[in-house]
Amino acid sequence: MKKITLLLFASFLVLSCSVNKYADTYYPFSDGVEFKIKYVNFSKYSDLGEDPNYQYIAGKEGRILQTIFSLKNNTQEDKELNLNEFYLLDSKNQKYEPTAIVQSGKVGGMAQGQLDIKLKANKEKTFTMTFKPAINKNEKITGVLVNGKEHKLSPSS
Repeated sequence: MKKITLLLFASFLVLSCSVNKYADTYYPFSDGVEFKIKYVNFSKYSDLGEDPNYQYIAGKEGRILQTIFSLKNNTQEDKELNLNEFYLLDSKNQKYEPTAIVQSGKVGGMAQGQLDIKLKANKEKTFTMTFKPAINKNEKITGVLVNGKEHKLSPSS
């Protein structure tokens, strides 16, 4: 019975999301800081959002966007970065704005509505960020708009 329950739970997780992996390419974020998109996750459900007390559920044809990305500081000084101008773009150039961010490996480090982060000199950190509004489940993310500059994403081969 336990095996059947575990199998049903695992199949539910597999059916509720899909993941796109992108080429291992760094793009400029600001002076001396670069970023790379590792994965974009299209999920039916999400606990990461503007309010930690809710689970977010996308509509029937929608998916919640989450991305895993790295920021790398190539300078000798600490940087304070604002991710309010970090948007995902779909094939129709619709912008998806960030709502919450959490550093990978940090438990309870979620920041609702606060998209300012500190990055130490010569360090790289990985983050997970959630975006709104929900995206159509058949749509793909094709680019990123960062501080007014558009970068096209290449799928991983």
